[in-house]
Amino acid sequence: MTQIPTRFEISKLSQHEKVMLFVEKFGVELKDTKQKRLLLFKLLLEEVFELALSLGLSKEDFEDAVHAQKIWSLEQGEFIDLGLRHAKIGTLDAIADMRYYEEQLLKMLGVDALIDEAMTEVTYSNLTKLGDDGNPVISDGSDGNPVGKIIKSKNYKKPDIAYIVDSAGFREF
Repeated sequence: MTQIPTRFEISKLSQHEKVMLFVEKFGVELKDTKQKRLLLFKLLLEEVFELALSLGLSKEDFEDAVHAQKIWSLEQGEFIDLGLRHAKIGTLDAIADMRYYEEQLLKMLGVDALIDEAMTEVTYSNLTKLGDDGNPVISDGSDGNPVGKIIKSKNYKKPDIAYIVDSAGFREF
């Protein structure tokens, strides 16, 4: 198996450096293409679904929220392609807003002090997706994953977020 940094080594990195370590180790292409935008959007949406389940939201709750947002966006003309400059402005605005909501949700649940440790654990876990040859395993879409998604190798270790939460004294939310 390829050598990956220890959790301790990863913990010394900023959140940005942790993400860039993943990008480097997995050879993630950051060239702006419509295909790459769609892949990243699908991956973000996958995490939104996971968040909805974690918050105990029902399928109906989620569908109501998506439907309400879709109607608002259509009314605002949000689905018109206005070019690269607009895409950059809109993306920065949306991600900055998401970070505000992320921070509020972490604070509301009382786990805001644990996010750095959780990022370390997730980064370590992501690095265990590398194959024995040190290369990532990339989906070709035949497995039901989006084309280009990095999938788990046999070396994969799930992030132990429960340990982090339990170590902080949280047993039940």
